[in-house]
Amino acid sequence: MKTTRNTSLGISRIRRWQTGKRKFIAPSGIVLFIMILIAVFTGEKSYSQGVAISEGPAVPTPHASSLLDLQSTLRGFLAPRMTTLQRQGITSPAQGLLVYDTDQKLFYYWDEGVWKPLGFKGLGSTNQLLG
Repeated sequence: MKTTRNTSLGISRIRRWQTGKRKFIAPSGIVLFIMILIAVFTGEKSYSQGVAISEGPAVPTPHASSLLDLQSTLRGFLAPRMTTLQRQGITSPAQGLLVYDTDQKLFYYWDEGVWKPLGFKGLGSTNQLLG
């Protein structure tokens, strides 16, 4: 009786897959590994930059001292709006935090541990911004 050996390409791949042995690394894996090495060893540093938002067609460069630079000739900035109780309920407000109080109809900012009104309600009041 004559024994035949099946050495077709498909059978050998199945057997190699079943045993868990791979004879090559995928080219995409090699490319990814090289890119990671280049990123790690090039010594490039990323510097934080501000963000500029504009309605115009040109992308503006944000001012160097600003984190957020809003530029518009059609719209304004809308600060967070909340009631007096909501404003007073903010835990550990950051120095300079700005909110609009909808009950008092005033802007308030956090300074030296207290909420301070910004602006004025009417002429002659004690919290006038411009004397």
